[in-house]
Amino acid sequence: MEDLSNIIVTADTPNLLSAEDWEEITQNVRNIIKDIHLVETKEMVEKMYNKKVGDNLHILVNLSPIGDKLRNRYRQVLNLM
Repeated sequence: MEDLSNIIVTADTPNLLSAEDWEEITQNVRNIIKDIHLVETKEMVEKMYNKKVGDNLHILVNLSPIGDKLRNRYRQVLNLM
């Protein structure tokens, strides 16, 4: 649940992509940055990528509501509420 919470908050997907996938994505993001006339830096590419992921990320979490243990754990991860 903590990993899901981090993805929801930061839109970051650590260790999910291979180097080849990341290179293709960054090239596409660079093109977007050029199209909107922003300065292309590594930080801008990462920021734009995270923004696009955050704008398009949809997560459905289905948890069984049985028991206090699960309810208490769920309350600890506020981003899932």
